[in-house]
Amino acid sequence: MNKDLYVGHTTCSSEEDALHLLDALLSKSLVACGQVSGPILSKYCWDGEIKSETEWRLTLKFKIDLKEELTQALHFHHKYETPEWIFQSAESSKGYLEWMNQSE
Repeated sequence: MNKDLYVGHTTCSSEEDALHLLDALLSKSLVACGQVSGPILSKYCWDGEIKSETEWRLTLKFKIDLKEELTQALHFHHKYETPEWIFQSAESSKGYLEWMNQSE
């Protein structure tokens, strides 16, 4: 297997926001699929304070060559000032990669 796709993660303040973001990215054919999970509890530092929020995680699978365009679209559509956007290359089965390359 080759590293042939990316898996990315972001979080949203509501399930509705996560689904809206996923729909926007799917409609532009920037991701092959995504899953919304949650609620999850997130703790982080912001403006010198420790914050605690309920969030929904959005996991996205996308083609390597769409990374820059997807990153721009995610930041445009995301409601957070500084959204989490963590991604890494991943291996997949041949069949899954063939499906991803057809999903445009």
